Amino acid sequence: MIMAQKINDYYLKQWQKPIISFFDYLPIKYEATEKEWQIRQLIWDFKDGRRSGKVAELVARQIRAQFGSLCDTITFACIPACTAVANAIRYEEFAEEVCRLTGATNAYKAITIEGERLAVHENQNGKNIESVHIIKFNLYYFLTYRDTF
Repeated sequence: MIMAQKINDYYLKQWQKPIISFFDYLPIKYEATEKEWQIRQLIWDFKDGRRSGKVAELVARQIRAQFGSLCDTITFACIPACTAVANAIRYEEFAEEVCRLTGATNAYKAITIEGERLAVHENQNGKNIESVHIIKFNLYYFLTYRDTF
C-alpha cells in the first residue's frame, strides 16, 4: 500500500501564488518561427532598456485586470538583473512607468544590493557564469516582476 506524503506548508503557500507569463520563450538553441523571433527581440530589447514603455503597458494592463481597485495597495518590485548597471537600464524607467499606469508603489529605489552570487546564463555559445548581487527587501506585501515574460 502506498502512503500519501504530507506536502510541506511552505510549498503549498508558494504554489498558491499566481504566476503570469506573457509569452512562451523559445531558447536560442532552437530554430524559431518569425513570431518567436519577434518575441525574442522584444525580450532582448527590454533587457537592453529599449522597450520599457511597451512592456510596462503590457504588465500594467495585467496588474489592473488582476487587482483592479487594489492596485494602489501594491508595492511593485522588480527582481534585480545580474549587475547594478543592467538593473538600472532594465528596470528604472520600466518600474516608474508601471507604477504610474497602475497607481502601485514603486520599490525600485527601496531595493539594496548586499552581496554577490554566481549566475549561470546560457546562450548559443554555451554557458557562462557571472557574478550577481544578492538583495534584501523588507516589505510584507509586494508584487514581484521578473523579466522572463
